[in-house]
Amino acid sequence: MTDRLDAINEPVFTYAPGTPERASLQSQLEAQSRTQVEIPLVIGGQRVMTSNHAPVAAPFDHRTSLAQLHQADASHVQQAIAAATMNALRCS
Repeated sequence: MTDRLDAINEPVFTYAPGTPERASLQSQLEAQSRTQVEIPLVIGGQRVMTSNHAPVAAPFDHRTSLAQLHQADASHVQQAIAAATMNALRCS
């Protein structure tokens, strides 16, 4: 017979004004909006940077850019297909 496991949910926060969780969230949002992250392509486990970028906007404020993502072109798509094919052959 197996032991019974009781589910324990994480606490539910209200994020009401004046609460510590709201202050923490606002602090993190401000810190994140001051930092620009680069999001590379990942092809065959390798990070690939391109010269073609696009901004990633904050979902709550589209004027705030949180990151720049590197966009793929046709050659990157072909590289990804080749990497996926090689991986599939190794795994079969």
